[in-house]
Amino acid sequence: MLFFTLAGNTLWTYILPSLPFSAILIAGWVSQLNLRPWSRIRSGAVLLAPVLITLFVFIGVSGVKPLKTEKQLIGRYESIQQAGDGPIFYIGEMPFSARFYSLGDAVEITSTEFDSLLDADGYARVFAAIPNDAVDKVLGPRATDAQKLGENERYQLFSIDLPPTDSQNDPVDSELNSKND
Repeated sequence: MLFFTLAGNTLWTYILPSLPFSAILIAGWVSQLNLRPWSRIRSGAVLLAPVLITLFVFIGVSGVKPLKTEKQLIGRYESIQQAGDGPIFYIGEMPFSARFYSLGDAVEITSTEFDSLLDADGYARVFAAIPNDAVDKVLGPRATDAQKLGENERYQLFSIDLPPTDSQNDPVDSELNSKND
């Protein structure tokens, strides 16, 4: 449990299975202690515990310190994604939480591969999560075409509308239609 507490990218499901065993170990340890001298302090601790728990929950919910998670960026992407749009591309190293929250749909690519992707046919719109320190380098001259959709501690999410290709503009080939008749 200590290992996952110190990890920067912790999901609650990692720690959850260890909680019952931790409670049993702590209860066994506490039952062996001589707590008679501590009875007044124990009474105060019982009264103080709900207040402290409420305080910690409030601090956690208010976002005093942002977590290292991609949940918000992936959620933003999923809320506006439409048919014909590409997956979300992470430029550089993709965090595990991006893979987890996108259900494996997020793609890790290099900035060179991203440039090639923008020049290729296939998607009407591309979404890119770019490290904060590399936005200008990655977008370069396409910065005017990019729309910023959100950001977190490590990444900024952009969408880039790509010009329609001939295959996207043309209806299904008439020759294919005649073969199906």
